[in-house]
Amino acid sequence: MFKELYKNRLILSRLLRIKFNMLLYRMINRNNRNFSPDETQRQIAESIKNGKGCRVAILLTGKGIGDAVAVSGFIHILKQHSCEVSIICYDRLLGVLPKILPYVDKFIRVDRHDSIFKYFSHRENVDAIVDFSDPDVNFDHHKLKALCALNCRNIIGFNQDLENSGVPIPDNPPRDFFSMIRNVYAKIFTNIENRPFLSRPVQVLREYFGISLAESDYRYYIDVDTAVEQRVTEWISDIRQKYRNPKSKDTPSLVVINSRASSLNRSLSSDIINKTCEYLINCAGSYIMVLMNIAPEELKQKSPEIIFNPFKSFEEVVMLIKHADLILSPDTSFVHVSAVYNKPGIFMYPRTKSVLGYNNDKVWRPVHEKGLQIYHDPEPGTPNDLRDLKFEVLREALISKGIV
Repeated sequence: MFKELYKNRLILSRLLRIKFNMLLYRMINRNNRNFSPDETQRQIAESIKNGKGCRVAILLTGKGIGDAVAVSGFIHILKQHSCEVSIICYDRLLGVLPKILPYVDKFIRVDRHDSIFKYFSHRENVDAIVDFSDPDVNFDHHKLKALCALNCRNIIGFNQDLENSGVPIPDNPPRDFFSMIRNVYAKIFTNIENRPFLSRPVQVLREYFGISLAESDYRYYIDVDTAVEQRVTEWISDIRQKYRNPKSKDTPSLVVINSRASSLNRSLSSDIINKTCEYLINCAGSYIMVLMNIAPEELKQKSPEIIFNPFKSFEEVVMLIKHADLILSPDTSFVHVSAVYNKPGIFMYPRTKSVLGYNNDKVWRPVHEKGLQIYHDPEPGTPNDLRDLKFEVLREALISKGIV
């Protein structure tokens, strides 16, 4: 009972903050009453066609590194068309993204704990803001605060007006099915099909900016400093040499094993990590295992070929993935970084649905040819928790990759 009361209190608090921030957003944009969405889109498309580009901000507040990698191709294509691109995000991304997306012109910092009034004095001028995320009543008041940091009413969004989109509305729809802030968007696309996430940036490029691109031609794009890459490749070379089999002289394969995702129910158990290491140790080939996000005390298997991640920065981990032979990971940024370099990988997903009805495991699946997706299918009536994934499922995937 008390838990339900607390939950309802939180919901009410968020709804009130949304209404308050919406009021301030309208007040701060009161001088843009003559704004015409259709005319603005026409001018932007014409400017891009003439090689002059435009100023675009991508809203990534509350998002992770994987989300940024997934829109990196969108940014790179806009840059090729003379656009100036900014990313608006929280501190946790500011320590990472400039080092893997150096071609972004500006990173605009906002803080979820800041007062909305902080952003009134200096607002960045942009021609369009792109928000690829779905409605989220728990977060929309923060999104409005971030939008106040930008001097622009031309906001492009997804799935923000399903009520008027022709999409069938389920019985007793969840709170997030209807956007509380749909009126701030100048252009709304509807995309709740089980298509990969990259279909969203491709749709915006084609239908809004007038840039012709097939989904099959969309690529993620990361650019890491060559000194970082050299440092990582030297470490890999030393490790391979150290564990080279003196009899066969075969070069050992480097396997990166990540256990953690953004939530525990999407992460791997220490049991499956132990069994994976045991399997690789006993395989006919020679394997060096680099373990990510698992504590030494969680690992029962002991072997010189098992190495806990020696790198401290994410850009170093990116280069480790680039030069590894195989990546094993749940659904996290490792999947999308692997796609940048088309790395062989086995990626583990729970079968879950978004509140809008599409399958998360389909939308966020690996998009590269060498990425193999496997699933945890829970028993009826049991939670869909990836930590319950059976090693036998992973073993079959390893065998399919020729690891026996």
